Amino acid sequence: MAHQAALDLMQSAWATRRDSLEATVPDRRAALTAAREDLTKVAAMLRDEGSAVSYAHALHLRAHVEMDLGHEHPALVVGG
Repeated sequence: MAHQAALDLMQSAWATRRDSLEATVPDRRAALTAAREDLTKVAAMLRDEGSAVSYAHALHLRAHVEMDLGHEHPALVVGG
């Protein structure tokens, strides 16, 4: 059940990132910040349950969100 909840939250974060491309700058930043927080939770959940592939997907998506926010360094730190 926790795995499916994590996947659902990751899907929601992906949709938020995609939709943010059409938002105003302040709204985009707020949406991406929320997506980053969700992906941090998702990554922790998936890491703790040992789901390596889904964990990697969550980290990958979070890295893109970090770059969208202009934060290159956190995107380069695995699990950071």
